[in-house]
Amino acid sequence: MNSIREIVDVIQKRLKTLGDPDKIPAIAKYGITPEQAFGVKAPHLRAIAHEYRRNRNLALALWKINNRETRILATMIDDPKQLTEDPMETWAMEFEYCEICDQTFMNLFEKHPLAWQKAIPVAEKIAALDSKSACWIAADALRELKSDAVQKRLKN
Repeated sequence: MNSIREIVDVIQKRLKTLGDPDKIPAIAKYGITPEQAFGVKAPHLRAIAHEYRRNRNLALALWKINNRETRILATMIDDPKQLTEDPMETWAMEFEYCEICDQTFMNLFEKHPLAWQKAIPVAEKIAALDSKSACWIAADALRELKSDAVQKRLKN
């Protein structure tokens, strides 16, 4: 059996092969500015994630790399049943741009039992960060979460 490090290495090689460097300037205009990005399309990421489904340790290792694609994969691979409050808050405080925030919530956090209970407090913490994009993300999230329509849905 391969170690987590070996699997991460294999995944990174695949990402480099699947990536399109010409896409990186285009995604930068949407605020996607991670340390690295390969320019891999979402269908390719979903295919890779499908191979490694529900692997908490692999997800943690991929998140640490701080690469657009590895972080998205981490959210697709992680197991919401093994996710605890502390990593949810830690990851939320590390959102650097909207795409990672959106992917993390859609792929992982919303599947966790504490998701709706934690959403407003975490968004408030994000709003306090010294980052224009983080404040924008949080303000938008808070407006949505506090809306009558969402509150009504949560109570049902």
